[in-house]
Amino acid sequence: MDTQKSKKKVKKKNLKEFDRRSEMGQLKSIERLDLKKKVRSAQRTVHRKSVKHTQKHLTPKGNPLKRIAARRLLASSGIKLAFIILLLVISFWGIFKAERFPSFKNGGDLVFGVRDPKENLNLNPLTLSSPTELAVGSLIYSSLLSYDSSGKLIGDLAESYVIEDGGKLIKLKLRDGAAWHDGKEVRVEDVIFTFNSLKDSRVGSNLRNSVGSVEINATGEHSFEIKTPKAIGALDDLLVKVKIAPKHLFDSLPVEEYGRLDYNQLPVGSGPLEVGGEIKSRDSQTLGLTGSGKIQQIPLVTNPKYYGNSAQSNLVIRKFADAELLNEALEKNVVTMYIDSGNGNSLSASYAERDLKFNSGVFSFFNNQDPILSDQKIRVALSKVIDKSKISELADGARPLNSPVLGIGDEATEPDENTAKKLIMEAGWQLNSEDGFYYKDGTKLRLSLVTGISKTYKNVAEELQSTWKRIGVDVEVTQAADRELQASYLVAKNYGILLYGISMGNATEPYTYWSSSAASSTGLNFSNYKSVLSDVDLDITRTKVDGGERRTRLERFVKRWKEDQPAVALYSPSAKVVYKKNMLDTGIDNNRYYNSYGEAFSFLRSIKTKKAELYRTEDL
Repeated sequence: MDTQKSKKKVKKKNLKEFDRRSEMGQLKSIERLDLKKKVRSAQRTVHRKSVKHTQKHLTPKGNPLKRIAARRLLASSGIKLAFIILLLVISFWGIFKAERFPSFKNGGDLVFGVRDPKENLNLNPLTLSSPTELAVGSLIYSSLLSYDSSGKLIGDLAESYVIEDGGKLIKLKLRDGAAWHDGKEVRVEDVIFTFNSLKDSRVGSNLRNSVGSVEINATGEHSFEIKTPKAIGALDDLLVKVKIAPKHLFDSLPVEEYGRLDYNQLPVGSGPLEVGGEIKSRDSQTLGLTGSGKIQQIPLVTNPKYYGNSAQSNLVIRKFADAELLNEALEKNVVTMYIDSGNGNSLSASYAERDLKFNSGVFSFFNNQDPILSDQKIRVALSKVIDKSKISELADGARPLNSPVLGIGDEATEPDENTAKKLIMEAGWQLNSEDGFYYKDGTKLRLSLVTGISKTYKNVAEELQSTWKRIGVDVEVTQAADRELQASYLVAKNYGILLYGISMGNATEPYTYWSSSAASSTGLNFSNYKSVLSDVDLDITRTKVDGGERRTRLERFVKRWKEDQPAVALYSPSAKVVYKKNMLDTGIDNNRYYNSYGEAFSFLRSIKTKKAELYRTEDL
């Protein structure tokens, strides 16, 4: 009974709970329904107002004028929006372009022209002789030392060097990682081989006399030392001139063949550029030139493994025999740039030129062993009448030179014909009024002048000939090609007067050109000048231990040199680099003086020919 009552109570309770929940569910349903109705009502209201707004302002059906105005409004707004967007694009593009500029960067190729009377350049590092051979060789081969852009001596193949014992000893350490173009390591043995070969008369090197007293010995795997019996102040400069040769390419040959080796077939060096193809000659007509002659072509590519300032562009060097052919090659795009002594040709607006200035000098060397020129009065007389300003004009504006040593005793003097004639008569010569020349014992005062094949040399030689004729001296002028000049005249000193250029850099010792010991068939004393007192001064100047003493001795030497007059200093030459505008970045420093023509070619290491638009922050 109780159980039944309990069940009824539970059932009744459950029914009440059910009713309560149902009521709550209904209320929620009603609330949701009301919310939906309110949302729909709001949507209808927004839609209705939007339609009314659109109909009123944009598309009123009953008013065509308003429709047209609305369309014009839309079109005008669209045009203005497009114009604003265009202005933004132009502004951003302008800002973008302002951060870039047209320039040149690493890479590219350059066809470079040079002039040399030799039929073919021989790139044998042991026998480089002509200025162009030395110049091209400076790009292919390395030296132990080199000069930086300020003229300061720095290491090249030598990583470091120390001068000791008053200039009689130089200790050097070979650079790690230096390699020949064929991949073999540059070793101390290569340096020793080079110096010993240069000293051997069978090789025929122009540097034989300069390195004759040098001893070189290895002191370690990568170190060596160079000794001389006397202190040589310019021994370090000599180490710039000597181009190191790869011993392994000469090992199979007898020494007699070193100088005759056609090294163009295997040109291997360790410099910033390496030969990248066959060196060959071709007729100028095959390149579209009207001038006749052979053109030698030397392809050079950058050496990516070079340890120093590697070149930035590949080069094709084309050698021409004369200036006219060189100019035609530039005009017809056979070359992009060339280097040559100034020829005075006018250039169109599409060309530009830069000057390369040298620490070197051109002299009129008097052979002191010549029967006539052995007389000091005759030599002084010849020097008294030369107009240096006129010579300078003929040498394309080269600066006049008045001393055998740069920076010492370079004071100019005015021509003096009267004094010159007086000195000739004091020497025992009598003027013949019929032909205007001097005679002694029935012999005419006649001299031979020899020079190289160059338009400038020709002009200067003819000016000297004309000048000396005015004071009664007959001069015969001969121009000789480089090989003939070397073999027939320079070695045997077979001339009365030699018109020729020599290096005069601050580190170059005048001993090389004026010491009695260099007055030999292998020496560079082209005047055969011998003076015991000058030799003493020159010996002392070979050491750089005491700079003040060295200058004092040089001043004494220059004073005595001008009294003896073994030669006449004429001018310091320069060269012109001519190129087409906007085709390249030359990298030439107008304030730099080069010690030699060969050294001047160093600008080809930094030349850039590849055009590009670069960011201002981009590394060039």
